[in-house]
Amino acid sequence: MTGQVSYWNRALRFGFIRVPGVNHDYFCNSQGLSLEIAQHVRIRGLAPGNRVEFDTSPGSHLPHAVNIRLTPETAAT
Repeated sequence: MTGQVSYWNRALRFGFIRVPGVNHDYFCNSQGLSLEIAQHVRIRGLAPGNRVEFDTSPGSHLPHAVNIRLTPETAAT
């Protein structure tokens, strides 16, 4: 899936991803980050508006985003 970070708490390292046309957000945390962006997040953090690609897994309240990757246009900035 492809979506946009709608919220990221840098101190607690969790947030939410919004996908157009879906009526709920996907929960994400630092454990769901792919290795390719883990270093980017440690340095700059995710930010609202970052475009990401991710896989999903079931969660207790919201689905979880896992294997989160920055889209090529976001990674270039």
